Amino acid sequence: MAFYSRLFSLFHREAAVIGHPRRIIGFERLLPEGESERFLGMEISPDHAGSTELSYLFLDDCLMSISNPSGSRKKSIKWLWQANSNGSLIGEFQLSDDPTAIYRISANAYITPDNPSDHDAVLLTDYDPAWPEQYRQMATELQTMLGAQEILRLEHYGSTAIPGLPAKPVIDILMEVSSFDSARPWLLPALNQKNWEYWWYGDHMVFVRRDQNTGIRTHHLHVAPKAHRLWEGLEFRDYLISHPDVAEEYAALKTELAQCFAADREAYTNAKTEFVRRITAQAQNGTPRRIFKTI
Repeated sequence: MAFYSRLFSLFHREAAVIGHPRRIIGFERLLPEGESERFLGMEISPDHAGSTELSYLFLDDCLMSISNPSGSRKKSIKWLWQANSNGSLIGEFQLSDDPTAIYRISANAYITPDNPSDHDAVLLTDYDPAWPEQYRQMATELQTMLGAQEILRLEHYGSTAIPGLPAKPVIDILMEVSSFDSARPWLLPALNQKNWEYWWYGDHMVFVRRDQNTGIRTHHLHVAPKAHRLWEGLEFRDYLISHPDVAEEYAALKTELAQCFAADREAYTNAKTEFVRRITAQAQNGTPRRIFKTI
């Protein structure tokens, strides 16, 4: 994710110079031994191509063309799935001469120059009793927009789902799908919208919903199959709800980390990981717990 974060800020500055919205799209190519090769770029119109300083990639129904300062090359491709969503091509493909060379979408977002997506500081607020209703409203919207038959389960989790806990005012939603492969062809085109961002986040799909007027995050939609480790978050949620003293411990940790990592959302999240894993293990095993004082 850090790879995307660094490039995303550069693309935002470029979009501000251009002066109108731009789509950012990324692809990930799986390599042997579990490694991957990632590409992230800004969508432009053909008449802007030709710069000697940049590389360009163009896709059509059967061809991938790549040009850069050292020359150009073309490769035949086969679309695994394809959709024209909101006027933009979206899909995943493989090279015709190498079926193992599969390119799957790993990022899809829009940048609006006068609505920068840099409102991501770690700012905690007191618990808001309206958060559960905000979840229910978004759950209903998702079922209407995506089709209830495709969504196997929706859950409100994360800090906004724990009464009394301070949190970033972003509603975390967990969606169950049958598999990543089956979900991407219908979910990615449906959420190819200016107020939604998509990121292949480590090993699961994450969509970020932003307020269209302010650019501030309002919802995170995490998507994963039933057996995915992400569902352990429900055990963590339920444990804190039933153990208020542990929730207070977590609140103190979050407050401390928010002060240390106010400008680094990823570092803030990573610094909570040990606590979350420990409490989740206790919830799963029913082992006696120890109170860890924050430093």
